[in-house]
Amino acid sequence: MKKYLITNKLYDADLELYIGGKYQDFLKKFPRDDDTEPSDILGEFVYGRNKETKNPIRAIWLSKFELRLLVHEMIHYVTNLMDTKGIKHEPRNDEPIAYLMEFMITECINKLKWKKK
Repeated sequence: MKKYLITNKLYDADLELYIGGKYQDFLKKFPRDDDTEPSDILGEFVYGRNKETKNPIRAIWLSKFELRLLVHEMIHYVTNLMDTKGIKHEPRNDEPIAYLMEFMITECINKLKWKKK
């Protein structure tokens, strides 16, 4: 499992992006509180607190890099961030979500040095 740190200085909400490895290893770092079967999961977004610093942690795990999986999990990150920052997201106020999605996906692609085949 490879870890990438995606910096979001605008909202002070960095993202830990994990790609590959076993979902069970990701669960050791970020336990779930439901009974979803690990074999059914291709990606996961979690929001929690660092046990030592109490700082918020936002993380995404992808079984492998696929743009569709990244976009799916990133929408969870973005809506979680909007909620925790008190920013309403609705059709009349969807620009913050659109800009943040664009920024974070671009940052991930640049960090991974991914190019469409």
